[in-house]
Amino acid sequence: MTTAARLDWKPASPHLWHATGVRGRYKIVRVDPNAWTLYGTEPGGLTMMSMPATGIACDTLHAAQLRAERVDREPPAGEMSGS
Repeated sequence: MTTAARLDWKPASPHLWHATGVRGRYKIVRVDPNAWTLYGTEPGGLTMMSMPATGIACDTLHAAQLRAERVDREPPAGEMSGS
């Protein structure tokens, strides 16, 4: 099974993977044989502020997982650490 460092990815089908992180739930959907789209939902059910509502296009499942990992480590939109 393909996994990113911190998020535990689980397949819902060969074309849909999901994981829960610190900032919310992530979903990766295969849109064609060579393209995957990453979506993120905050705990309240809204689209993550740091991601477009249309998702983030990625070339591979692994690239989408790594992108979700980076998003999950970012501070929430509107907050800065150390200030």
